[in-house]
Amino acid sequence: MYLHSLKLWNWRKFAQGPGGEPGIEVEFNDGLNVLVGENDSGKTAIIDAIKTILGTNSYDGNWVTEQDFYEGSLLLKIECVFRDLSPQEEAYFYEWLTILQELSELRIVMEAEIYEDINKQKKIRKSLKAGPEDLEIGLEDTVRQLLAVTYLKPLRDANTELSPGKRSRIAQVVKSLSDFADDSPEQERIISNFSHAFDELKKVLDEPVLSKIGTTVDEVL
Repeated sequence: MYLHSLKLWNWRKFAQGPGGEPGIEVEFNDGLNVLVGENDSGKTAIIDAIKTILGTNSYDGNWVTEQDFYEGSLLLKIECVFRDLSPQEEAYFYEWLTILQELSELRIVMEAEIYEDINKQKKIRKSLKAGPEDLEIGLEDTVRQLLAVTYLKPLRDANTELSPGKRSRIAQVVKSLSDFADDSPEQERIISNFSHAFDELKKVLDEPVLSKIGTTVDEVL
C-alpha cells in the first residue's frame, strides 16, 4: 500500500478553510515523491504531520505541542488515506477499511485539542481513529505500529549519523526492514558493511570532490 493523500486542518501554517475544508490537501504518487518549495512554504509541516499521525520507528518524539496549532485555533486535524492495500494488508486493517466500488482504502484521522484542566492549566488531548467518514473507531497501538514510518532528519554530521550504532541513520533504515530481526547478526553485519562502504567511498572522493568543496567553502568564507 502507499500513502495516497494527506489533509491538514489548523496544522501550523495551514488554517482550516472558511467552509470547514482542509487548509491543504496533498496527493502522492505510488513511488518516489519530492516536495519542492521556497523556505517557510510548509514542506517541513507536511512531513511532520505524516510522522505525527503515523509515528516513527526511530527515537524521535511525535508529540503535539501548542506550536503545532494554527494561530488562534484550539483544534487541529490530520487525515491520511492509504490505497492499493495487498490482501494481507486488508486482513490486518479490515475493521478500519473504507470499501469503495472498485477499491478499498485505509483512512486515518488524528485530532488534537487545547483545553484547560481543573487547575486552569492548558493541556492537549489527542485522539487517533480510522475508518469511513463519520464511522471512525479507535485505532489500536499494535495496529498503528504497522504504519510507523522511517524518518531521517536533515543530514548535518555525516561522519556521526552514517556511522554504525543503534541510533545511526543506517541502523534506522535497516531496522525498518522485516528481513532483519532486532540485534540479529545479519542486522549488525549489514550496518557494518554500510559503514565500511562509506569509508571507502570517502577515500575515493576525497581528492576529486571533497577537497574541492572544502576549498570553495573556504574561499567563500
